This record gives sequence, structure tokens and C-alpha cells, in this order.
Amino acid sequence: MTSALYEQLQGLFGVRLRVVRLRMNKYEFVSPGVVAIPGQRLGFNKGFLVRDPDGHTMRIVEK
Repeated sequence: MTSALYEQLQGLFGVRLRVVRLRMNKYEFVSPGVVAIPGQRLGFNKGFLVRDPDGHTMRIVEK
């Protein structure tokens, strides 16, 4: 996938596209998938947790 196409899809599908790419690359997910966060107290409305190759947990969010 070209980076221009990826950027266009990212704008349309947000964090869901990142989930697909991470699952294709066999990353370990802590969250079951994209989780909606009610309200805007945290500054974002949905996201998920995934482990990097070293085992560190990363939070990926969509504002």
C-alpha cells in the first residue's frame, strides 16, 4: 500500500485501519479491538492497547 493511499484511508477509517495493519503484522493486542471511550475527559474518543515487539504496551487513540 502506498503511503498516500494509506494516509487517505487513515483519514476515513482512523484507528480501525491501524488495527488491521497491526493484526496483519502479528502484534499482540491487550484490548479486544477498538474501544469507545464515553465523554471527552481523556481528550480522545476511541482507542486500543497493543504490545510493541519488545513487549511494551502502547495506547493508540483517535481524537
